[in-house]
Amino acid sequence: MQISMKRTVALAACAALLTIGTFAQHGKEHKEGKEIDSVRTIFVNPIGPDPDSMQFQALLKQELVHDGFPVAFSADKADALMTVEVIVTKNTDQYEVETHGKLADAEETLFWTGGTTKRGTDKTRLLLMAARNIADSIKAKKIEVHDKKVKDSEKK
Repeated sequence: MQISMKRTVALAACAALLTIGTFAQHGKEHKEGKEIDSVRTIFVNPIGPDPDSMQFQALLKQELVHDGFPVAFSADKADALMTVEVIVTKNTDQYEVETHGKLADAEETLFWTGGTTKRGTDKTRLLLMAARNIADSIKAKKIEVHDKKVKDSEKK
């Protein structure tokens, strides 16, 4: 699958806007009483209609469930909403899979942001590794917040 340079540039611009928008909301990250350890279920917003995006979304849901996050079938049934962008490009001898994402609640309280870039010859494996990286990163952030709260309560 060869992606034109024009489409790659447009997708990169979208990624930059998503990243800037995500970090612009950083001030809402620590709203009192709302942290990532309160997230039980996640709704993954539709990523895109192309086959790579659809495959990535399925892999991401699988990895989230594997890491202990039930995936809701609708946004109103979830504690948090996952918004992810995936960009797949093919150079002459390898693929590059780039992801940018955020996890927030309906009020835009930001729980997590992240992204990855993976390169290699097996596109399916790269998509899986990127999905696994996102799910593992969210799980690690949740554990970190929980452990900090336990440690803080032991100090009191």
